[in-house]
Amino acid sequence: MSYIDEILNAVKSNDFDAALKMIEEHRAEHEHEPEFITVQVMLCLQAQEYDTALNLLHDGLKRHPGDVDLLYNVGHVYQAMGNLKQAIENYENVIKLTNDSTSITELNQLCTDIKASQEYKKQTESNNRLIEELKKGVFVELGCGDSKTKGFTGINRYD
Repeated sequence: MSYIDEILNAVKSNDFDAALKMIEEHRAEHEHEPEFITVQVMLCLQAQEYDTALNLLHDGLKRHPGDVDLLYNVGHVYQAMGNLKQAIENYENVIKLTNDSTSITELNQLCTDIKASQEYKKQTESNNRLIEELKKGVFVELGCGDSKTKGFTGINRYD
């Protein structure tokens, strides 16, 4: 059994102390390997340490740009955080990069399911409202020449 399998078994058994101990034992030798990063991310997800998981994944992607497993896991973390738009963006990037037809089919279905969810619809509506409010604020009063101009900050300026 590989060290990865041992760590995964510990995580699946909720033996987080053993998983952490094994991660520390293997860190120096394997810390930049995508599989090692992935098992650390799984542990972070169990502990709801989403920012730590994203940091691990982004560091891993700097060393392994385009690694589909790391990109998929970024999407998975965003989905766990409830940031569905970013989850979909990452899943769609994986679809573009992979040649595995099964993964493509599964990810397309996952994206479709997320887009159909009520939470995604609420987030999209909320984002659209925020964008419209920002647009209104930015373009409250625009003038030129001698006219008074007021930007979204409320600062009065004279040309």
